[in-house]
Amino acid sequence: MERALSIMGWFRRSSDAVASVPALSSAQAAQLGEEIARLAQAGLPLPAGLRALADEAPSARLRRTLQVLAHRLELGEPLQQALSKAGHQLPAYFRTLLVSPAACQRLPRLLSAQLEEERRAHQLLSEARAAAVYPSLIAGLFFLVFCGLIGLLARPITAITHEFELDLPSSTELLDALAEHGATMLLAIVVGAAASWLAMRLVLPRRRRHAVLKLFPLYGPLWRYLNLARWTRTVAQLVDAEVALPEAVRLAGDATGDADLAGASRDAARQLEHGAPLAIALGSLTAFPSWLGPTLAWGANHRQLPAALLAAGDALAARTRRQISLITVALPALAFVVVIWGGAFLVTAAFLPLIKLIETLT
Repeated sequence: MERALSIMGWFRRSSDAVASVPALSSAQAAQLGEEIARLAQAGLPLPAGLRALADEAPSARLRRTLQVLAHRLELGEPLQQALSKAGHQLPAYFRTLLVSPAACQRLPRLLSAQLEEERRAHQLLSEARAAAVYPSLIAGLFFLVFCGLIGLLARPITAITHEFELDLPSSTELLDALAEHGATMLLAIVVGAAASWLAMRLVLPRRRRHAVLKLFPLYGPLWRYLNLARWTRTVAQLVDAEVALPEAVRLAGDATGDADLAGASRDAARQLEHGAPLAIALGSLTAFPSWLGPTLAWGANHRQLPAALLAAGDALAARTRRQISLITVALPALAFVVVIWGGAFLVTAAFLPLIKLIETLT
């Protein structure tokens, strides 16, 4: 009886531990799957191996996940069942790869490729964010200087022109209006932007929000191409592991974290399950490029679908890099234009009244 109560308590503590562990990132999940695959391939006992890995895990959440899985395996649970109970921590496509009957020999390679894909995506996003740092700093500093000069110049210039009854140039009138109502205008813009963002989150479904974000200049296409590249490569891995194509399409969409692409993947998977050709299933959805469906259909017809998917992923990754190059060039140029325009506006607004005053006095 005491033994039974002890086992029940152990199960309860293990379940509570799983519930309390935060969800792993995709990179952490890939690392977890890769380590499990290596242990299984080497024939080592999984519980002891997972505990050893937990001691060396770089993050607390990965350490907790490894410990919980080791507990469950020590209780005699099969790996598939232990992983299914950690469903909120592991992406669905990782669980599918880990329990795929055809993945025994290829699993380490597949998970290593997925981990490398996550690292590549993280590096590209880091490059895109880094490209915005310098222009943002320049624009921010100029904005502060611009606001300070408006406050210093507007009132003296307006007082002089009123004293000599001069007509204000339009640029000086705008300068005076910014000095008087600029803070209110800035507050209105900030409140309006926050209200628009909140309304979009409350009104639009997540899939539609992500579709709208892809319309933003520069970074919208970058996000689209990056997620499509991840999608094609993930489908290639799943198909190579002999996962059914509709399920592979659905799981790859969920793996991207892009609600628009995930919804389109579910729609395409339903069409595939009803017998629609791959070209039609993808071609009818705007989330996929028009050329992707025919390219993958050719690969499927020639029994080269994984290779076609990887080739499409390479093409989309190249587009992603071109978009990053465009961002790297466009943002500094845009910041330069803003600085030049702002400086020209201040010089015009400040000196035109003085020139007119000198002409009047002479």
